[in-house]
Amino acid sequence: MSADDLISQLPDTPACFPYNLQIPNTYGYQPSLAAGVTYVILFGLSAVCHVVQAWQHRRRKQIPWLWTFVIGALYECIGWGGRLGAHYCAYSKVLFEMQISSLIGAPAFTQLGIYALTYIFASLLGPSCSPLPIKPKIYLWTFLTIDLTCLILQAIGTKIMYGSILFQLVFTCLFGILFLVVVFRGRATVRNCQPLQTLVFATTFAIACMVARGVYRGLELSEGWNGELIRTENYFIGLDGALMAAAVIVFNICNPGTLLERAKEMRNRAKGESNDRVADVEESKPASDEESGLESNKSNATAQRDKGSE
Repeated sequence: MSADDLISQLPDTPACFPYNLQIPNTYGYQPSLAAGVTYVILFGLSAVCHVVQAWQHRRRKQIPWLWTFVIGALYECIGWGGRLGAHYCAYSKVLFEMQISSLIGAPAFTQLGIYALTYIFASLLGPSCSPLPIKPKIYLWTFLTIDLTCLILQAIGTKIMYGSILFQLVFTCLFGILFLVVVFRGRATVRNCQPLQTLVFATTFAIACMVARGVYRGLELSEGWNGELIRTENYFIGLDGALMAAAVIVFNICNPGTLLERAKEMRNRAKGESNDRVADVEESKPASDEESGLESNKSNATAQRDKGSE
């Protein structure tokens, strides 16, 4: 049964009618006021921070991708705003559809940012770190296409939402494996660069949170709209709200734009020092055999001239 079928079976109740245990609604409970306020504040502040951080790096190539974190945090804020409103209007079909579409689709934008940053990360490490003999840009566009396809499928209707979430979860796991392979192959570079170490931690943490959240949403929807998981708000608060808040906020704390900029500066500095060392070695090398021979001939000629003058 889809969410539309569930809504059609419920009694026709005024949207902001006081919540009554005897009158069923689409949630199966009255949405928590405390959770709504908490997550609206968290995601709202995160979105503001991402705007500031994206603006700070507006002249860098990362700028289009940093804005995807802004969109993801805003969608989460809108979704939890819908649930906050549903605390007072628990029978509102508009608020129900607003929160479910926003909270289902919001992670896709955060994943877009992670995909793009991983592409930049892989390019920084070099082609030898690629797990397959194809360019990192192909990975980027492949996963972006899949992510956007899942987002469109989720927006079409709730009847195919379950399948699109599972499809997205599978490719998120696949992406996580590819990311770990890239990190493993470039471990020597990562080990010597603190900004890259921090970025690896933040990205791995965010991917793990999103995979765990995807597993929960998949199990939730597999039970149907009357299942225990979907009718127990504490699961949703902890396994969707908390996990997505952690995945979004970790990139406020470990700002990708700043970390990538520092990593590039360290790489360029290391290249400069390496070139200087090579130049010093070249200068300190003994004269070549040819030069030595010329010096020897000059010395012999000088000695002969001295003898002749005597």
